[in-house]
Amino acid sequence: MDLTDITRSMVRSKEPVALKQLDTPWTDKALTSKCPKSEYPRPQFVRDSYISLNGIWGFCVTDSPSIPRKKDICGRIRVPFSPESMLSKVDITAGSRKTLLPHVLKPGEYLWYYRKVDVVGRPDASSRLLLHFGAVDQVCDVYINGHSVAHHEGGYLPFTIDVTRYSPKDYFDLKVCVTDVTDTSWLSRGKQTLNRGGMFYSAQSGIWQSVWMEWVPDTAILKVVAEPSKDLSFVKIRLTVTKPCDVIIRQEKDPDIVESDFFEKVITADKFHPCDPLDAQTDHPIPSSDTIPMDTLYAYTTKVGILIEDAKLWTPEDPYLYHIEIIARDEEGSTDKVKSYFGMRTYTMEQDAKGHMRFCLNHKPYFIKGVLDQGYWPDGLMTAPCDAALIYDIKTMKKLGFNTLRKHIKIEESRYYYHCDRLGMLVVQDMVSGGSTYDKPLVTYLPNLFPNIMQTLDDSAKSYKFLARSDAAGRQAFVAEMRSTASYLKNCTSIAIWTIFNEGWGQFDAATLPGILKFIDNTRPIDAASGWFDQGSGDFNSIHNYFRKPSVPVDKHKRACFLSECGGLTYYMEGHCASRKTYGYATYKSRKKMNEDYGQFIHYEILPLETKGLCGFIYTQVSDVEDEVNGILTYDRKVVKIRTKIW
Repeated sequence: MDLTDITRSMVRSKEPVALKQLDTPWTDKALTSKCPKSEYPRPQFVRDSYISLNGIWGFCVTDSPSIPRKKDICGRIRVPFSPESMLSKVDITAGSRKTLLPHVLKPGEYLWYYRKVDVVGRPDASSRLLLHFGAVDQVCDVYINGHSVAHHEGGYLPFTIDVTRYSPKDYFDLKVCVTDVTDTSWLSRGKQTLNRGGMFYSAQSGIWQSVWMEWVPDTAILKVVAEPSKDLSFVKIRLTVTKPCDVIIRQEKDPDIVESDFFEKVITADKFHPCDPLDAQTDHPIPSSDTIPMDTLYAYTTKVGILIEDAKLWTPEDPYLYHIEIIARDEEGSTDKVKSYFGMRTYTMEQDAKGHMRFCLNHKPYFIKGVLDQGYWPDGLMTAPCDAALIYDIKTMKKLGFNTLRKHIKIEESRYYYHCDRLGMLVVQDMVSGGSTYDKPLVTYLPNLFPNIMQTLDDSAKSYKFLARSDAAGRQAFVAEMRSTASYLKNCTSIAIWTIFNEGWGQFDAATLPGILKFIDNTRPIDAASGWFDQGSGDFNSIHNYFRKPSVPVDKHKRACFLSECGGLTYYMEGHCASRKTYGYATYKSRKKMNEDYGQFIHYEILPLETKGLCGFIYTQVSDVEDEVNGILTYDRKVVKIRTKIW
């Protein structure tokens, strides 16, 4: 244990240092694209209809919630990049201080967006027009032609609005009002802070994922969930539709599969029964979904099992996906077609021959070789500049021998999970943290110095105040967002583990929350409390260890041992760092020496622990982020600092 490294990791100046702007290899593409991030945004639920609204919008920042006049929205912003990011900037100069980008939205300010939207391509008079927002941080209200049509809270989840009745003409005026209090309230914000530094990053706000529209028929498919059976002999598919109809589910042609093995299933209208389409969120008045409009009160659902002959199983080493087409047709002949996919795989916790609890993929022990993925970019902050940037990170980590990405305190755009599905990369998905101001000594410093003492701090009602969870509304909102997150991402083949809390940030009731989460998704193991403040729940004894020799402690609850954060070797790469400060866990002056020690750490300290019961590790981290320079890649993604490949 190096006390110098511990002290350096804990102490940061009160005043943040100004950041140097860095370009990535994809910055110019984002800045010159008329429609940035134009790829279809929802790969697991694809329709032919797709109208992207990404591009140049009007914007302004006001001190009032009153709707501004169109002529007052005189700034220009590039959607879907937050106003705090460099990629949002369109004009070098602006009419006023509050239309000059980048702009950090502060509590009490109102960020207004405006766009005139052309209504084109209406298939027929009965068609519905759906407007989709990938994510808007934190609270937003949507107005069409001056009428309020939607209110959404939560900066990381998608929402959908049926705007048909508001668009009878060939265009409509769309305005979006956003407020963002970042870390001055209990709202979920992940690693964002208004006083950035160390392991916490620049705040951002507003629209930060794609905005788009699609036409759907009156009889439409609302949701498709594919769940492979535990024995991997068949797949259970749950369909939700707007009204009873006949449905065909067929496998798309694949040259690697003989014709006789293709499946096709017909479901008749009488098999559907009424349901609450947003049943995972009945305790929350603000539902989130990337397919179901917010005001949908009723729908119809059914489940069907499809036998998969000689199933090709999905693994990171062979990420085979079954592509399917779902066709819904009503009595009037109206047809809706959706393309989707699934992987035949299952995640379980099982004992090995020595009695060690193991994480298993397809009922075989699978050792997690993971890396922490913050998902931040110097030009777009939480928004990757383009699709190629997401692919680069995933492929580079895979080439270095990792088989898992821990998506840390953030929910990504859907295309990220799609690329993990098709490229073969497991995902440990964190819930987004919230709560009031964190007590840094309690949740960060003391657990590092005295891990045995702090490991089991009670997080129930008597500790709500200490763990920043005094507000009942905040606790209720977190549970609702946790359920919404699981419902939204349940279909992703690559997501293997849910993480509820990290290092006590806004933690509460970790003993009972896994049960609530399993009600939504019982197909994945759960890491209830990653790092410390373990309540004996979940499927892992989840440890963060940056300063001590790794080991496998005995767990009285007989769970699997998971080193869910470690490493963090730090090297400041001149010319590729955004900050002049250095934050990390073991600082190096020599890049060669860091690579040597990294190889020694992984191959001779971590991997040998597998035989003693370790089920996996997560190395910190994919890239540098602002002050944090413990990345395998530089923040600008131009240099691979650690080239040592895991055996």
